[in-house]
Amino acid sequence: MIRKRNIHSLHRRIRQQIVRLYLNIRHIFRLAARKLGLSGYQVHQIYLKNLDLIYIPIPKNACTSLKHAMHYLEYHESFDLSNYRKYGYQSLHDFYNKQRDAFTGIEALKKHNAFCFTVIRDPIDRFLSCYGNRVVQLGDLQKSRNKLDRIGLSSEPDLDTFALNLVEYRRMNPGIRHHTELQSNLLGGTLEYADKTFPFEELNSLQNMLNSYDSTLVMKSRKSGGPKFQLSDLSHSSLQFLLEFYKKDYELFSEFYSSEDVLKRYRTEHSTK
Repeated sequence: MIRKRNIHSLHRRIRQQIVRLYLNIRHIFRLAARKLGLSGYQVHQIYLKNLDLIYIPIPKNACTSLKHAMHYLEYHESFDLSNYRKYGYQSLHDFYNKQRDAFTGIEALKKHNAFCFTVIRDPIDRFLSCYGNRVVQLGDLQKSRNKLDRIGLSSEPDLDTFALNLVEYRRMNPGIRHHTELQSNLLGGTLEYADKTFPFEELNSLQNMLNSYDSTLVMKSRKSGGPKFQLSDLSHSSLQFLLEFYKKDYELFSEFYSSEDVLKRYRTEHSTK
């Protein structure tokens, strides 16, 4: 009897390892296909078939809170990593990156009947949030310290150093590259397929929309940790560099954000300091 249980336990562990291996290989292939710009892999989505609802996540745009919300809408319970570790999932983000429908193409999204939404953010506000959270609080750049030392860059840069050397920091650190990626790139260069685009400042409206699917849903706090930085904390040269770097975002989001408004806010903040 004991031997039989041991055999069943061994078989279960082998099946779990096979599932982990399959999910990891599929995820690596998808990321490579996305990086190459292959059709059908341009956009990461969370697709709830039972609700005909699609969310296009973008890091630093309440992404974690919204993934928690989507999990609750689909499974009627909060995400608990302990329920998924046996399948090799490492986090909430890892869970959604490895779902069957995790990546899709622009044309498929345009033809889809499901309601599709996303959240966008002023590109430089998003950059400032990334610096405070990923660089200052979490110390992401420490993981690339040796590589950064070799090219003469600090793993604990001040804001202007980080801004003016953003291209190199992105090249050296995958986490920073991910969190500072152009939103327009993550969206596939268009918003045509989105039935609703929520500016970051209108998350209360998004909460109301999601509550129409389940009135018991309560959004988790969307505040990322770390010190908060303002536009006026940037030097003029850093601001100009970032406006150029995120130019495609401002072009795509012209209905919501503009570089002119950023410059006005920058001057206003400086005048009140």
